Amino acid sequence: MVELLTERLKFIPFEGDMIDDLLRLHGDADVMQHMRGGVETPGQTRQTLHEYLQSWTVHGISMWALYDVASGDFVGECGFRYHEVVGGMALRFGLMKSFWGRGLAQHSVGRAIDYAFAETAMAHVHSIAMDVNTRSCQVMEQFGFELMATGVRDTPGLRLYRLAKSDYLQSCQAS
Repeated sequence: MVELLTERLKFIPFEGDMIDDLLRLHGDADVMQHMRGGVETPGQTRQTLHEYLQSWTVHGISMWALYDVASGDFVGECGFRYHEVVGGMALRFGLMKSFWGRGLAQHSVGRAIDYAFAETAMAHVHSIAMDVNTRSCQVMEQFGFELMATGVRDTPGLRLYRLAKSDYLQSCQAS
């Protein structure tokens, strides 16, 4: 389990005592409206946290809790979660509403992708987003994710994105 630090965010692997932060995030209808399954019950959120913790052991990567460096406030989550549609790890991120519109989704996603490609054996990153979740789709497209399919799982508007490590590294060298 690895902590990451940027000038704006502290990435801390989720731990059991972070349940209150995760309950607030996963219990917010605005935040969870486009996430798999929508708003979670407290029991579902506890199961999600358990999955996050297990993922570090099983996959060597998982989800980080994001905290604002300046204030110490809980910002949200970003990282990788097993997703049956891709048969492996998929990028996931979500921010508390009070942090929307500050560029933190792009910031956290960029750092998570950098870590995945530099420190793990991941050859590509997948992400899934509803087409009505235009902000998340824009983040994927900003990083060069390729739209692989729409209507995934027979769900109209559900998009599957993929970013190859080689393409990402090439775009980083070009910029």
